[in-house]
Amino acid sequence: MYPTNGHELGNEVPLGQGKVHYPAFIKKLKEIGYQGDITIEREMTGPDQKRDILSAREILEDVGQLSGNASVGRNPCYLHPKHNCHYIAVAEWKQQSVETRLVDINDGYELDKTKMHADSTECYASLTILCYEQLIKALTKETRISGVCIILPGLIDQKRQSLISTPLQIDWEVGGRLIEQLKSGFLYENLCILNDTACLSYAEIKSKGLKNTDFAYINFATGIGAALYMQERILGGATGSNTQFGHCCIDPDGLDCYCGAKGCLEAMIGESALPLRWGKEILDSAGNETGNSLNYSLLCKLAESGNENAVSALQNVADGFSLAAVDLITLVHPQRIIIGGKGIELGNLFLRRVKNNLKHMGLRYMVENVTVSFSTLSSDAAYYGAALYYFDTYYDFTAENSNGFYLG
Repeated sequence: MYPTNGHELGNEVPLGQGKVHYPAFIKKLKEIGYQGDITIEREMTGPDQKRDILSAREILEDVGQLSGNASVGRNPCYLHPKHNCHYIAVAEWKQQSVETRLVDINDGYELDKTKMHADSTECYASLTILCYEQLIKALTKETRISGVCIILPGLIDQKRQSLISTPLQIDWEVGGRLIEQLKSGFLYENLCILNDTACLSYAEIKSKGLKNTDFAYINFATGIGAALYMQERILGGATGSNTQFGHCCIDPDGLDCYCGAKGCLEAMIGESALPLRWGKEILDSAGNETGNSLNYSLLCKLAESGNENAVSALQNVADGFSLAAVDLITLVHPQRIIIGGKGIELGNLFLRRVKNNLKHMGLRYMVENVTVSFSTLSSDAAYYGAALYYFDTYYDFTAENSNGFYLG
């Protein structure tokens, strides 16, 4: 805290962002023979404290590289933390593939990425290990892996030490075996397994400044998932265990869901439901010039062009979503609902229909001030969200050789 006058200290800022020119300061300490410890302290708590201290440690490690006069080599008014130094390896388990990226925790820059095909549910762990071994070849002596994250669509059970994912056809038994394989394969790295929707919601929190906003993030992907951010925390952490929004029942006599129930939200309005419910009539009415598969993007395009069958189907999707959304609002009362993933492809006709529906549904006190919007982040934000969540929640900058294992 640099003195502002003869009597008072200034405001505390992270090392390197104030007026003290630390390269010159450390150089002077060395010149006078000081060889003692340098203590980095931040009068605050939480993830920002860890990030600031890590940043400061990098600055102090690097100051010996200065040469010549003290004004050369760094801007004395603002020292950035080292980029291209600390990476998180983030692997996303998808249907029939594992995609892994090296993500810089400072800015989300991706050093490298790789993708491998998954032939069965049993091979996800081994493929993740292979992807990791391939990616670390891109590291240099200046770069390091600070942890490994795995993100997937499903439930992560901390007590059972297992996971389940119906989109990936992983049951509890298979999930337990996969976790044991991962523990054996990452003996010398911190390993964290996270729900994909929670990671997307965390990316929203960090990139859009939503720390003080209660919101529900709805992820339209293979299924339809939700993460609830309330009172400055994701309910259930990143386990996906506090809500299974996609399995809200919107029609007791509806289509069979792969969970075993009938009329679940994702069974009725998920992207895979479109060909079953409306595919033939919409594609026939469009002259079958659009291909053989109906998805969200094509449905939106045809509806916006005036295709009556597509408009009717899009309205049906919006109405089904509205039923589930109003139940969610009356249960937890978020300030915002953010629609992300492939839901963005449903377009403004869908969004306007949902907003209009909510004007006439549910208890007014609960519903009237809730805003509904599309996310402006791509689905790839899950990688950076996972890296940030792991770093803010589990990373220990005091441990040089960690091998922690974390679920959610």
